[in-house]
Formats: sequence, C-alpha cells, structure tokens
Amino acid sequence: MKTTSKPDSLGPDFRGRFKGTMSEEKKIDVQLERLTEMTCTSCSALMDVSELEPFTAVQCPNCNHEDRVPARFGEFMLLDLINTGGMGGVYRARDES
Repeated sequence: MKTTSKPDSLGPDFRGRFKGTMSEEKKIDVQLERLTEMTCTSCSALMDVSELEPFTAVQCPNCNHEDRVPARFGEFMLLDLINTGGMGGVYRARDES
C-alpha cells in the first residue's frame, strides 16, 4: 500500500527554507508618481501634499475631513494600499483613462 502526505502538508524542507517569512512585514517597492497637491474629497479644498508619502493620512485644514494621499501609477490613481502579499500589493484605485 502506497502512502501519501496530506495536501496541506508542506514537508520539512519547505518549512525550513521559509520559516518565519509569513509573519515578517513585507515592503513593497513600486515606482509611483508622487503628487504635490490633492483635493479634499469632502469640501474640494486644494491641499499641498508634496512633503507626504503616498497613502499617508492627511487632514483637510478647512473641514477636518481625513483622506489618504494618493499616488499615480500610469493611468491609475492609487487611492489606498489595501494589503500586501508575498509578490506585491493590492491597491484601491481609479482608472483615469
């Protein structure tokens, strides 16, 4: 009789090579076009965001509404980083073409 391992069993070689990597924080390195200004989504006030990193929380000086600093990637306006995984990130975006 031939025995096989369970489908979810990774075996000692796999676990040894990748031990601990699933819990480590991943850093995504994507070439984004940073914006210098943005419009508040609540009151349409123009805000200077030239010194802020993309996806940083920013508060509108006029209405105190909190937004995230967007970034541009080609024809897409990336509005927020939803999550990261082993091979990249998932963004909430708007197609501006």
